[in-house]
Order: sequence, then structure tokens, then C-alpha cells
Amino acid sequence: MRLNASKLLRFEYGFLLPAIGWGIGISTLSLSRGVSLPQVLWSPDKIAHLGSYAIWAIAWAWGSYRARLRWALGYIALGCTLWGLFLEGVQGTLPWRTFEWGNAVANALGAVLGVSVYYYFFHYKTT
Repeated sequence: MRLNASKLLRFEYGFLLPAIGWGIGISTLSLSRGVSLPQVLWSPDKIAHLGSYAIWAIAWAWGSYRARLRWALGYIALGCTLWGLFLEGVQGTLPWRTFEWGNAVANALGAVLGVSVYYYFFHYKTT
């Protein structure tokens, strides 16, 4: 499906705003100065990464459905995962942040969990 400027102005694309806003929030928090938490497998930091990416994936899945885009859930999970990996890479270049594979894995698991939750709980009710 091709997107053009006139379609972007239609109201239906407003359903993507929660996902866009959540993504901006994730990006801002990921790149800002923060408190370093201990690197434990299931630390509050990892749970926060998993939860935020799950919510983000649900927002993209819901928004794409409501905007009549019908993006494949696998692509949504992949996109969220790649963005999380990109942000971790950028963090590795910042003096106040570090790259952590554990966070990247938690982001990916959260994205997969999010599209799975959407599919199981919302997909059948919205189609």
C-alpha cells in the first residue's frame, strides 16, 4: 500500500499518534541522562524495557488496524526490535549511557509479547 500526502491528512492516521508519542517517549528516556541500575537478568530496568516495548508494539498494532493499514504483526515486532537495537547502539556512543545486550533482548521480548497480547486479546475482537 502506497502512502501519499492526502491520505496522511485523513483522520484515520490519528490512531497512530499514541504509538508515535510512546516511541518519542521511549527514545527520549533512552537517550537522556539517567540513573544506572545494576545489570541483573530480571532487574527493574529489564522489566521496564520489556513492558515499554510491549505497550509500544500494542499501540502500533492497534493504531495500524484502526488506521486501516493492516501492517503484519511480525513487521511491527521487527520494527520495534530494530528501533530498540538502534537506540542501544546510540547509547553506546554516549558518555553517560552504555550499550547493554540485556536491554536489547528485553526490548525484543517486549515487542514480541506486545504483538502476541494484541493478537490474542484484541485481534479477534476487532476483525
